[in-house]
Amino acid sequence: MKKQYKAYFIDLDGTFLDLPYDEKQVSDFNVLVAQKINEKKPLIISTGRPNSPFVMDLAKKINAPYVIGQNGAVIVDQKNNLLRLRLIEDKIAQELKNFLEERGLYYTINGDEVIYGKSVHNFTFDRPWAQKFVKKTYAEANIQRDITRFLTFGLDIESIANLAKEIEIKFPMLRTHTVSKGYSLEITNKESTKGIGNEFICSLLNLKPQETLHLGDSGNDISVKENNFNFYAMANAPENIKKMADAVINNYENSGLGLFLNDLEDLELKI
Repeated sequence: MKKQYKAYFIDLDGTFLDLPYDEKQVSDFNVLVAQKINEKKPLIISTGRPNSPFVMDLAKKINAPYVIGQNGAVIVDQKNNLLRLRLIEDKIAQELKNFLEERGLYYTINGDEVIYGKSVHNFTFDRPWAQKFVKKTYAEANIQRDITRFLTFGLDIESIANLAKEIEIKFPMLRTHTVSKGYSLEITNKESTKGIGNEFICSLLNLKPQETLHLGDSGNDISVKENNFNFYAMANAPENIKKMADAVINNYENSGLGLFLNDLEDLELKI
């Protein structure tokens, strides 16, 4: 007998967004499945992305009641009304900026489509999202604003893992999550994780974490286990993530998430 869940929390990149190189980014089938589920129970976006126009338009399209953005640092309802905000302190943001720049790392701030580096030249990234981003120098980075998340990259997988440990020792008030198959590192306030964000929404819905299911593929998704959520990993997730998951399902490509949920919920939709 299939296990029944009262709500779903879904990651976007590498999970729901199965067409990353296409302008629309997500298949019609994934959208249809999400719409049908939201007719009878909540299916909520839980992502490292900000509550950008794209994310909010997607939430409206699938009728998701809430969006957990920036790994729980920013939580909004479908109308983009702010429900929860957890910032990186101004002083810490400046210290972290200096820390990353001293190591020659690339970074983005708050999910803005700008990559900061030593120089605007020689930016070579094969990730689809990076191709669209504006490139600027460190000196152009504005941190005189509310900061919820840094995303940094430019090292190999082992070095990113070591960087995560170094940051959490030097900055105990911050939290790190490896993403992009281990090649990037998200850095947020310590109170910002998908598990904490999901738990906040559960309190609004009067649900227990154990009654829900989180689906994703990255280090920021596995954090939900700390808050007693069920976690299923996509087959494209790194091996260390799959080992910690309660189950491993389809690859995200070709409507993999939609096909899994279609079967689990007995929707009988045709792709």
